[in-house]
Amino acid sequence: MGQTLSAIYLHIIFGTAGRNYRLSPQLHANLRRYIGTLLQAKKMGSLVTSGGWKDHLHMLPRIKPAVSVSQLVSTVKANTSRWLKQEFQFMDDFAWQPGYSAYSISPGSVDNVEGYIRTQERHHRKLTYGEEILQMAEKHGIQVDPSLLDVA
Repeated sequence: MGQTLSAIYLHIIFGTAGRNYRLSPQLHANLRRYIGTLLQAKKMGSLVTSGGWKDHLHMLPRIKPAVSVSQLVSTVKANTSRWLKQEFQFMDDFAWQPGYSAYSISPGSVDNVEGYIRTQERHHRKLTYGEEILQMAEKHGIQVDPSLLDVA
């Protein structure tokens, strides 16, 4: 084949260091714009959407085939952390947790995942971040020892 064809969508989730409630709805909106611009500028792909709750971020990027998941997450975490500290004085000590969750998403499921990300407030009336991570891992066939997760 003379060209590379791909449709690589990921649902990526990571939290704030210490599970601190630092992310308001307005900050999530700002992060969505920033991450979308960042992914395009770094030629890593495009952002379908992002969002989350006070202590974590969900993002749904479509990535280019040459981009690794760890490279993408590292780039997003480093750049958003630096940007938040520069743009918002009250975020001068902001940091993300070290780990992340990443799940492959079929193109046919993108709308469902996008809806899930956009309705985080509703989900977190019933579930904590830790419960959500365990539920997601189980849904994707990943066995997790809850005591090893930094999601208290």
